[in-house]
Amino acid sequence: MSLAFDIVVAGCPWLEEIEKPWPLLSFTPMPEALSPISFKRFLSICKGLACESHSPSAYEEKWDFSSYIDNETDIFKFDNDPGYSGSGGDKKRMDSPALEVRELEELPEQWRRARLAWLCKQLPAHKAGTLVRILNAQKKWMRQEDATYVAVHCMRIREHEAGFRVYKWMIQQHWYQFDFALATKLSDYMGKEGKFAKCRGYLTVSSIRDLCLAEFIFHNLVTSGLEIQKNVYVGLIWLHSYQDNIDKGRIASLREEMKQAGIEEDKELLLSVLRACSREGDVEEAERAWLKLFRIDGGLPTQAFVYRMEVFAKVGEYLKSLEIFREMQESLGSAGVAAYHKIMEVLCQAQEMELAELLMQEFINCGMKPLMPAFIDLMNMYLNLNLHDKLKSAFSACLETCRPNRTIYNIYLDSLVKSGDLHKAEDTFNHMCSNETVGVDTRSCNIILKGYLSSGDYMKAEKIYDLMCQKKYDIESSLMEKLDYILSLSRKEVKKLVSLKLSKDQREILVGLLLDQFWPKGRAMIPNLINRWLTPQVLAYWYMYGGHRTSSGDILLKLKGSREGVAKVVENLKAKSLNCRVKRKGRVFWIGFLGSDSSWFWKLVEPYILDDLKDFLRAGDKTWENNAAENTNFNSGSDFDEGASECSDNDNS
Repeated sequence: MSLAFDIVVAGCPWLEEIEKPWPLLSFTPMPEALSPISFKRFLSICKGLACESHSPSAYEEKWDFSSYIDNETDIFKFDNDPGYSGSGGDKKRMDSPALEVRELEELPEQWRRARLAWLCKQLPAHKAGTLVRILNAQKKWMRQEDATYVAVHCMRIREHEAGFRVYKWMIQQHWYQFDFALATKLSDYMGKEGKFAKCRGYLTVSSIRDLCLAEFIFHNLVTSGLEIQKNVYVGLIWLHSYQDNIDKGRIASLREEMKQAGIEEDKELLLSVLRACSREGDVEEAERAWLKLFRIDGGLPTQAFVYRMEVFAKVGEYLKSLEIFREMQESLGSAGVAAYHKIMEVLCQAQEMELAELLMQEFINCGMKPLMPAFIDLMNMYLNLNLHDKLKSAFSACLETCRPNRTIYNIYLDSLVKSGDLHKAEDTFNHMCSNETVGVDTRSCNIILKGYLSSGDYMKAEKIYDLMCQKKYDIESSLMEKLDYILSLSRKEVKKLVSLKLSKDQREILVGLLLDQFWPKGRAMIPNLINRWLTPQVLAYWYMYGGHRTSSGDILLKLKGSREGVAKVVENLKAKSLNCRVKRKGRVFWIGFLGSDSSWFWKLVEPYILDDLKDFLRAGDKTWENNAAENTNFNSGSDFDEGASECSDNDNS
C-alpha cells in the first residue's frame, strides 16, 4: 500500500471505518510537489474541521458573541493565566480548546531561549514589513513550537496584530501543521477586536493552500474504488466554500455524486452551500439551500440567517436583508452579535441612515458586545454623507460604551479635517501619538498632513513629512505634489555625491595613461604605492601613451617626477625581472629596456597593446625616426648618481 494512503488513514479517523482490503489497493503515485509533510499538514486541518463539524453548537460559537462581558481582562484567557477558571468557569463564555505552550525556561538550549526572548521583545514594536523580515532571518532554526510561543506571547501582552502576523508567517513555512487550538485562540482575539475578516482568515488561508491536497486525496479514493463517506463530501465542499473564487460547478457535481450515492445533505453541508452563495450573490441557489435547512429538525443555525442576509445585500436588496434579520429575532428569540454587525454593515453601505440609527440604538440597549464594528460602519456612513455633527456624537458614544481603536480615531480625525476644525484635529492627532494603545499609522499622518497643507500651515506640514519619512509611511501622491513645491522653497536640495568605482581594467588603463602626469597639488610626484600598480596592462598603456621605440629596436618609457619616485619605479620593475637603465634628459627621466630586455618587456605587454599600434611599437624593429629619445645615451649606465634635481613645477613637456 502506498505511503499516501497510510497518511490519509492515520490522519482522518473517519477513514478507519472504510473497509480496507489492503492487498487489492492500488493508488496513483503521489506528485513530486506533494510531500508527506504536506499531507500531514492537510490532514491535521481535516481533523480539526471534523471535530468542528461534529459539534452542533460549533457554528453558534463562532458567531454568537452575546455572552461577552465588559471587563476585557476576563475574556479569552489562556490556560494557567491568573484568574482563569478552566472548565469550571463561566459556562456562558465560549469554550475553546486548551492551548499548551512550553515556558521559556523549559527549553534546553540557552541560545534558543535568548533568541525567543529577543523576538518577543522586538516583534511587537515593528511594522508588518520589518516584522516579516526579522522572522525570515530566523528560518534556519525556527520551528512551529518556537513560532507558537512568540505568537502566544504577543497575544498575552495584548499585541494581537503582531500575534496574527506571526501566525500568518507560520502558515507559509514548510514545517507548518494546522494548530486548531492556536488558531481558535487567535480567532477569539481578532473577533473581540471586531476584525472578523482576520477572525475567519486562518480557515480561509488554510483552505486555499490545501484544497488541491483534498482534491488529490478524493481522486485517489475514487479511483481506488473505495466507498466515499459522507464526511469526505462535507469536508471537501466546506473547503470549496471558503475560496475567494467559488467553483460553483465543482460544488454542484459533488452534491450530485452525494445524491446518486443516496447520501442526504445535512446542516453542515447546506451551511457551506449558503456560505458559497453569499460570496457569489447567488440568491436562487441560496433560497433552495435555505428551504432544505428549514425542513431539517433541530432549528436553524444563526449562521444561516447571516449568510442569507449577505446574499441579498450582494444584489442590492438591503430591505430584504433587514426582513431576514427580523425573522431571525422572531424565530430564535434574539439576534446574535454577528447578525447585528452584518445588518449594520448592510444598512450603512446602503446609507439607510434612519434604519441604521434605529438598529444601532437597539444593539446598544440589548447589552451585547462588541459594539466596535457597528460604530465603525455607522461613523463611515456619516463621514461619506458629510454629517460631521452626527459623527462626533457617535464617536462620543463609542468612547462611553467601548474602548476605541485606531480605526475609530482615524474616522473622527478625517471628519475634523474635512469640517475645517484643524485645531481639534491637531489635538486628536497628538492624543493618538501619545496613547500607546491607539497610535498613528499611514492614514492618520496623511489625514493631518492634508489638513496642514490645505490651511497653509507649511511648517507643521514639514514636521509631519519628517515623521512619515522616519516611520517610512507612504505619502499620498496628491499631497506629495504640493509638498514637493513647499520643500523646494524651504530646503536646499542636497545632491548626493556619486561615488564612481572603476573596474580593474579601467583602473589599470587610467594609471598607465597618467604615469608623465601625477600632479598632486600642482607638483609632479610619483605616488608611494606605485609598486601596487605596475601590472603588465599598466605598462602597456604607459608605453602606448608615453613611450618610444628607438631605431635600434629598444624601448624607452618617459617619466616625470622626483628622483626618489623614479627610483621606486625602477626598483619595482627590476623586482619583476624587468632590467632597465635610467637617463635624465632635461627635466624628464627616460627608462630604457635595451636588447634582450626590450624583447622580454614586449612579450609582457603585447597582449594589451592595441592592434593598430602593434606594428609601430614591436621591439627589435629598426624603423623609428630620430627624436629626442634617440639622442639619449644609455651606454654610460644610470644617471641616478649624478645628483639630478627634481623637475620644476612649470615643466609640462
